[in-house]
Amino acid sequence: MGKSAPPLTLQTLDGSTISLNSLQGRPVILNFWASWCGPCREEAPLFRELSTRQTGQEGLVVLGVLYLEPSEQNARDFIREYSLAYPNLRDPGTRTGINYGVAGVPETFFISADGVVQHVDRGGLSRERLNIGLQKIGVPTL
Repeated sequence: MGKSAPPLTLQTLDGSTISLNSLQGRPVILNFWASWCGPCREEAPLFRELSTRQTGQEGLVVLGVLYLEPSEQNARDFIREYSLAYPNLRDPGTRTGINYGVAGVPETFFISADGVVQHVDRGGLSRERLNIGLQKIGVPTL
């Protein structure tokens, strides 16, 4: 926390590529998750609600990162079940998770528009805990 977010360039499940560097100037929420994770299921509706704020080329970006996900099909089913419309990224070999110090899922990183990690939440988010992170990166709360 308080340092620049580690760089990442990962493929989405649909095959496009997203880099954190390309999102500079926008606040980013980076959520490491897996389909087998119970708390991930509990927080998914909050991320769906939050992702409706993503518009065009400015403002908040929500990104999911698959962490120790054994089945891409299970991840796709999870995304469909919760109607998640934001990009979800593959992390082969969990290199990005290692760079971020992820120990388990879910873990959520709140990155300010200047690329600095301002808040980290470990464990399933409640609305209150999500709002704490949003405030730290200057995003209106839910």
